[in-house]
Amino acid sequence: MGLLAAVLAQTCPGMTVVSITHRQSVARLHANIIDLTPFAVVREDILSADASPEP
Repeated sequence: MGLLAAVLAQTCPGMTVVSITHRQSVARLHANIIDLTPFAVVREDILSADASPEP
């Protein structure tokens, strides 16, 4: 499990980290699931941070 996934798991226990650990295979499905949750706004921040971490 990556560091981001570990942090996310502790800060948002109700949110699965499948899209981060296996995003190549289920990212689209997981994104659709997140869109239905209160974390919809956070999703883009997570994907952006995972793709291009801040210095």
